[in-house]
Amino acid sequence: MSRLNKSTNPLITAAPRTLRDDSIEIEGSQVFDVVGDLRRQYIDVDVAVGFKRREYDGQRSTDTTQLRVVGVLNPDTDDYHLYMMNLPRREFSPEQIATLYRARWEVELLFWELKSRYGLAGFDTSKEHLVKIQITAALLALVVSRAILRVLVDHAKERGEDATFPTERWPMTFRSYARLILMEPADIYGFPPPDIPELLYQEAKQPSYSRKTLLEEVCSDLTAAEA
Repeated sequence: MSRLNKSTNPLITAAPRTLRDDSIEIEGSQVFDVVGDLRRQYIDVDVAVGFKRREYDGQRSTDTTQLRVVGVLNPDTDDYHLYMMNLPRREFSPEQIATLYRARWEVELLFWELKSRYGLAGFDTSKEHLVKIQITAALLALVVSRAILRVLVDHAKERGEDATFPTERWPMTFRSYARLILMEPADIYGFPPPDIPELLYQEAKQPSYSRKTLLEEVCSDLTAAEA
């Protein structure tokens, strides 16, 4: 199952699903040529889709296959979300198709989150054990993130608030406050929060007394040149 793009404009071969206001004959037309004129809640038609077969003896033949296109009217935009699939009509209604695609989109968002927010877009190492560590760390962060999000959702319900927490927005919020979140369990297990002034002092100072700063090296070189 996939979204039907305008670059694919298959021919409607049959429209077996009859709904109210079914006044437009659509069989024999291409989907995007007629979909703008329809106002049905659902479209459920059979279509013929062309494709190229594998190359054989340097030649690639073309053929067609019968698939199913389902459209669900979006009342906010007054257009259709169109899906193409080979799922049988007797087992999957248009409502179920739309729900299935939303579930599939949630999976896509999950992988996007892992790649863009938890560092799985690429690895800076070719060592297998380090790659496994990075994947495990990302998955653990994702599990903790979603667990906290569920707590926030429940908290909003307890307060009687009609609040929403978009999954696209939450990863950025979680990452922004991750260090503060970690301080809570660390304190519970006997690891007090760090001494920020001392930490800054140790990190900012010159690690070796014999090593000169860039400004000191420049002054030393200029003094030596004048002498």
